[in-house]
Amino acid sequence: MIRSIIGFSTSPRWIKNKSMCVKPRTLQSGFSLMEVLLAIAIVSISMIPLVGLIPIGLKKAQLSTEETHAVHYLSAVIQDLRYPPPGATRSEVFKLSPLPYNGAVVHDKNRVWVDSCWSVYPEDQKPNVFCYQIEWEYTQVPEPASFLPVEANITVRWPPKPNPSPDDNLTSKTGGEVTSHASFRKP
Repeated sequence: MIRSIIGFSTSPRWIKNKSMCVKPRTLQSGFSLMEVLLAIAIVSISMIPLVGLIPIGLKKAQLSTEETHAVHYLSAVIQDLRYPPPGATRSEVFKLSPLPYNGAVVHDKNRVWVDSCWSVYPEDQKPNVFCYQIEWEYTQVPEPASFLPVEANITVRWPPKPNPSPDDNLTSKTGGEVTSHASFRKP
């Protein structure tokens, strides 16, 4: 009795408008075969180019990593040449020679190989591992009594090319180069 006063009932008599009731469907609705095929075609057409971009992205990431290593080597070589130990004939880290103000000759190209473990090899002893070629050339070497700075062009190439020509495309898919012009003040 209390339920009927509040409006609740155990029987469906409280429903007055039967058109509001949900009738069970006799046929189940779904997607047709053509709709499914069309959806698969749209997804395939949009996914194939995206999958094709994965190797390009991986190659760009690898090239970026190699270029970052080359810039790091370039900076390290400049610092190594800039701050040699007193009275040394070779630089401390890379063992580079000749040093600024210590046997440097204008337009004399010097080359070494450097691998990922910072091991340095002379130009004629290229290791069998992937490495970087470091080349430095002094463009200005003043007289010993002068206080003018020594100037040098320093280049790091990967993969190294023993005799690069100006026609080489060094920024191709297989590697590149970074170059810097550095000045070294007399110690």
